[in-house]
This record gives sequence, structure tokens and C-alpha cells, in this order.
Amino acid sequence: LKESKFELKEEELRPYFELNSVLDGMFGLLERLLNIEVRRADGKAEVWNDDVMFFDVHDKESGDHIASFYLDPYSRPADKRPGAWMDVCIGKSDACQREVPVAYLTCN
Repeated sequence: LKESKFELKEEELRPYFELNSVLDGMFGLLERLLNIEVRRADGKAEVWNDDVMFFDVHDKESGDHIASFYLDPYSRPADKRPGAWMDVCIGKSDACQREVPVAYLTCN
């Protein structure tokens, strides 16, 4: 439809959706809607691939660290299943005295 109706090819749109720009826009929206701040936390957690990023989520009002997540944005056909998924890596737990949950956000 993009090509037939608007004469747009996928590659022509790619510069407008560079990953860091998309993340900045998405995190800015989350900040306005949910009053949270997503901060990159490179080096804070071990990652399984150089492309994987780690983020902390903070409540803007209190400054409390309320969650973290891994973002694995790129396809790796040799060792990563297709599709996109999100799952809990470490859940919040009173028994383990774990206050901050950690999730995976995996894309291709």
C-alpha cells in the first residue's frame, strides 16, 4: 500500500525511524503520560550481546527506581528466534526482598 498509493519504499522511511530517535520519542511519551523517566544504564547489568541495552525506570516525582528492562532490538537469525516478545526476567518478590522487577523486551 505504501508503494502503490504513496510511492514510498521501506528504505526511504528508515532514516525517520532511527532507533535512538524512536526510543527518545517513546520514552518522552511515557514520561508525559505516566510520569516516569527511562534512563539508559549501560554497564549496570551484564548483557548477552553488544546490541542489547539495559534501562532503569524511575518515578519522576519521588525519583525512586521502580523497574528495569533489557532491550534487544535487532534480529540475529543464527541464534535468536523470530518475532517480538516481552517477559519477566526477575519478578518483584517480598520473599526474596526484591523490590525492582526486571523485564526483557525483545524485537527483530
